This record gives sequence, structure tokens and C-alpha cells, in this order.
Amino acid sequence: MTASILRAPTILLSLIFLSYFVFGLFHISQFITADEHYWIYERIPQYWNALEQGNWRKTFINDKPGISLAMVSGAALLYDQSPMTLCSENEQNITICNQNRSEMLLFFFRLPLLLFNFFILLYLFFIIKKLSGENVALLSVLFMGLSPMLLGITQIVNPDALLWSTGAAALFSFFLLLQSREKKYIFVSGFFLALSILSKYTASFLLPIFLLTAALSPFIEEEAKEKKLFGSLLKENLLFFFGTFLFAFLLGVVFLPATWDNPLILLRLFWGGGAVSFPFSLLIFPGIFIFDILFFRSTLTHKLRLFFDRVSFFDLLQRAFPLIIFVFVVGLIIGRAFFPEWDLFDKIPFDLKDLYSNNKFDKYYLPNPLQSFVLELNPLVFSLTPIALLSFLSFCLFQIFHKRDSSHRNDVPVFSSFFFFLSFLIVYIFSEVLATPRYLIMLYPLVAYLAALGWEKLFLILSVWIRKYRSLSIPAWSWNGIAFLFSLLSLALIAPFYFNFTNAFLPKDKIIQHAWGYGGYEAAQYLNNLPDAEKMTVWTDYYGVCEFFVGRCMALEYASARITSFDYVVLSARGKALYNPEHSRWKKPGNFYLNPLYQDPHPLFELDLGGRKDNFVKVLKFVKL
Repeated sequence: MTASILRAPTILLSLIFLSYFVFGLFHISQFITADEHYWIYERIPQYWNALEQGNWRKTFINDKPGISLAMVSGAALLYDQSPMTLCSENEQNITICNQNRSEMLLFFFRLPLLLFNFFILLYLFFIIKKLSGENVALLSVLFMGLSPMLLGITQIVNPDALLWSTGAAALFSFFLLLQSREKKYIFVSGFFLALSILSKYTASFLLPIFLLTAALSPFIEEEAKEKKLFGSLLKENLLFFFGTFLFAFLLGVVFLPATWDNPLILLRLFWGGGAVSFPFSLLIFPGIFIFDILFFRSTLTHKLRLFFDRVSFFDLLQRAFPLIIFVFVVGLIIGRAFFPEWDLFDKIPFDLKDLYSNNKFDKYYLPNPLQSFVLELNPLVFSLTPIALLSFLSFCLFQIFHKRDSSHRNDVPVFSSFFFFLSFLIVYIFSEVLATPRYLIMLYPLVAYLAALGWEKLFLILSVWIRKYRSLSIPAWSWNGIAFLFSLLSLALIAPFYFNFTNAFLPKDKIIQHAWGYGGYEAAQYLNNLPDAEKMTVWTDYYGVCEFFVGRCMALEYASARITSFDYVVLSARGKALYNPEHSRWKKPGNFYLNPLYQDPHPLFELDLGGRKDNFVKVLKFVKL
């Protein structure tokens, strides 16, 4: 075995990926979430059937659109070509599932996602290594690969499982394109951009980020002070952007044949799907640059660059962005920990989708812009591992108070990453969408990268201090090993319910999201072990139970449930929040009414996810009310 293979970074990288697979494979087939049955039973098979039959229009399986998910997870159809037959439902909406078949089916649909994202992580290591150095690459992959939220979403057959990975690959490839000037990265970044947008239209937000990064990087880069080089870089950057965009658009046409019948489908996806839209008003800025390049040889924009240098405009922005984030993050942590009377999160709970209207708890309460930003930031802050969050905050402080790296190697990716972070949250505010951890999934890789830079800076400062005052030196591998162990600890403490991870900075009586299908398998196993379980009929208020139960099961039915006799009910915090006492499903005459059972202090079985009492799954004996 060669010495290069025994290098500490290689060993640590191997340990990261080994942990990724060990934790990722654990429990991978023992839960099912709310939307997965649509993808597994209907949409993914529809995509491949449409390709086989040449029915191009049918390849548009959803508005997300989930095409990348269908291409990757669709490998499971080689194992089982008819997943829709797993469960059958009668006229009374009672479901009977093949419990012995369900776990293997879920395993084969999820394993390709775990493998695909492993290769993306491996690619990100090599791309970030070229961009910011081996140590930052190693730490970035550590914070991504061992993130409970990213590992948790990777286990779920959902477009977000590929959105975070392909989006990160597209972003860092584009950063490297601007840094290296190697044209091959036009195709690489375009390829991943296409996959991310075909996974979920939210990735179209990368387009304005690419555009602004391409247009503004000559204003930031030190070597672009000379007019000739400035103009050359600006012109080439804009060509890089349009080349990336066009290649991604071309791949969209290839992978989504429905666009051959209706090209507007792809335009809507690249526009943002009608939700988080690409602000095409931003095109006015490159329009000005292009006009200046064509008619004034970049004279006007170069003078603007000199003016910005004189007033330290971008230097101020490079300090202001992290300052804003640091103040809000620290304020949020302190506020939620030490001011329990802060009722903002009671007035607008996390389970609302709309930030302003349709507020079922207090329809007249409208948060101001600062409160809105705090609400959008809330789920991200408390779902980061403590080590990643503290490293991220440390890097914010370094950016505010310390001189930047004299090589200016990371100026452009760092500036764009902070800009992405802030603007992504602001877009959600203007879209009136209240973010959840899943909605913010594209930000986790960015935070991982910035946290990696922060952890490396902490090591450099600590090593200088120890060498100066203790005449000792500490190896980098030991410092990185600490980050690895703390990340591993966060995973182990929440396993196997990774996507319900909530860090210790949030008080135990608060939660940021519900079960996401977790606990249904455990509840079903409890029921399966009861005598004559095959003859039982169970009602549940959320998806995730019926696939694993050996008897008859009804989920989320209220009208037909009233005329059905049940043996047991499986209740969850999600059901309690969605169907509170004022909800029409409870109040409608003749509908099923179980609300008092949620208050029963003595369930037969109870599982508190993450040790939080307000995030429960429990089994009770059915009592007709």
C-alpha cells in the first residue's frame, strides 16, 4: 500500500463515506413519507412507460417536475415493474398492503438515490479541492455527507433528494469555471444545472446567481483592475453564463420529451415553475455590460470598478452580508432560548405554507419584514448540526473582522454564497411562502462549504496560538477528526430519524417540523405483534403506517371512517396540527371525530421523535366518540 493512500485526508474521506453508507442504509426501507406513494406508485413508472411507448406528452409527470428523480430512482423498476400493486383499496377506502413486499420495494427505490448522491459528494470533493484547497473540500464533504438533513432527504423518494446534490454540483462547477477559465466546465455546470432544474424548478434560482456571479466577479477579483483584463473577463464570463444556460436548456429538451409537444413546459421550469421565479429583470444588468462591451470596450464598467474600489464598495458588502446573517442567527438562537414569551412562532407556526394569508391561527396577524426573515431562517438554523452551525458563525465573524485571504482565492465563491443565502430567503418572503427545512434544502451545501472555511480558519488561528505560546504543533488531521466525531455524534443521536434532526439550541418543548412518515413502521410493528393482527382494522391520520401493517388500514379518511369499525388508531403530531378542533374535517356533521384521543395520556404505544414530546406517533385502542 503506497504512502499516498495512507495520507490522513484519504483516510478521513474514506471514513466519511463509510459513515454515510452505514447511516444511510440503516432504516432506509422502514418508513414512508406523505408524498412518496405518488412518486413510487404513479409518477416514476409513468415516466418510463411513456418513454417505452413513445408517448412523449406523458413524460411530464409532475409540475416539480421530478424527472431527475424518475431517471435515478427508476432503476428500481428493474426489480419490480408494478409497484402500484403493492396495496389495494376497496370501495370503503380501506387499504390492504403486501407488508412482506413493501420493505424491499422501498429499498430498491431509495438505494439509487443514496448511490447517486455518493458520487455527487465524491465529485464535489474534487471540484472544491480545485476551487478552495483539499482541506476545505474534505470538510465541505464532511459537513454535507454527515448532515442529518441531507442524509435524511436522500433516503426519501422525492425531488428534493437530488435537488440539493445536483444544485450544489452545478453551483461549485460554475464557480470553478470562472476561476479556472476551463471551458469544459461550461458543459459540466450545464449538465448539473439541467439535472437540478429537472429535479425541482426551485433550482432555477441558480440562474440569477450564476448571472450575477459572472457579471460581478470582475469587480471583485484583484487581477481585474487593469482595464483590458477587466473587459476580457467580463465578456468571457457572460459567454460562460449563456453557454451554461443553453447547454442546460438543451439537456432539458432531451430528458423531458414532453417539451417536444409543448416547449412552454421547459420555459416555465427555467422561469421558476411559477413559484420561486427567475427575476428576469436582472437581465438589465448584463444588458448594460454587453452594451458597454460592444460600444465602449468596457470603459464605463471599468470606471465603475475603479469607483467601487475607491469607496471599498464590495469590501463593505463582503462584510455586510455575513454581519446580517450573524446578527439574525445569533438573535434567533438567543431569542428562542431565553425569551419564551416571544410568541411569533405561535402566531405563525412552522406547519403553515403561506406566510401571510390563510393563517388558520390568527388570520389578522401579518409579520413585518424583519419578523418574516426570522421565520424563514428559523428551520435552517435549528436543523444544522452544532459543529456546522458554530463553524458557519465563526466564518461570518472572520469575514466581518479579519483580513481576507491574501490570495483572494475564495473571494468570488464566498461572496456569491453569502449573497445566495440572503437572497434565497428574501425570495421566499416575497413569494409569501413559509420555509421548512425541505424548502431550504439548497442552502445546506452552501452552509457546509462556508462552515468548512470557518473550521479551517479556526484551526489556523489555534495552531498559531499553540505554536507561539506552548511551542507545540497540532496536526490538521486531529482538528478535522474532531469535526468528524461531532458530526458522527449528531447523526447517531437522531438515528434513524435523520430528517427530524433538531439541534440542542432549540428548547425541547419546541419543534421545527413534524414526523415526515417516521414512526409509522414502529407503530405498525407494535400492531403486527398483537394477537390476530391480520384480522384487525386500523385508522391513521398520516401516511406511513398502512404499507407496514399486516391487517386492514385506512388513512386520512373522515367521511367513510364514520361508518367503519376500527380496532386501533395511530395518531401523530402532524395529524393533530392539521386537523385541529376548528378544522372542517372534524366539524363537518357525520365526519369521523377523534380529537379527544390526541389528549389521551396513556397510549398503548408512543414514540417521541428526537426526544421531543410535541413530535409524537402513538397507538391507542379505538373508542367511538
